[in-house]
Amino acid sequence: MIKLCVVSLCVRWSLLGGVEGCSDNSTVYLNDPDVPQCPRKSWLVMALFFVYMLITAIMLVNLLIAIFRLNLLSSCYMQKEKVKFVYLTAT
Repeated sequence: MIKLCVVSLCVRWSLLGGVEGCSDNSTVYLNDPDVPQCPRKSWLVMALFFVYMLITAIMLVNLLIAIFRLNLLSSCYMQKEKVKFVYLTAT
């Protein structure tokens, strides 16, 4: 479970622009060209990501409700048609 959480955090950070093996120490990344400078963490990026994920979750729940409603309406329509068919063939 812990490993899954760590992988999840790594995936999220890489989506936000994280760089593996980076350094915040200016002497390290200025003297060694193979070590990249770490990007700055911005609160705006995290806030926008939170809003995006919140809206996405709401939209997915809304889509799920719409699919269930469509399924229910379809089955009610089929039931009404079946009742009409049975009523018309019985008489």
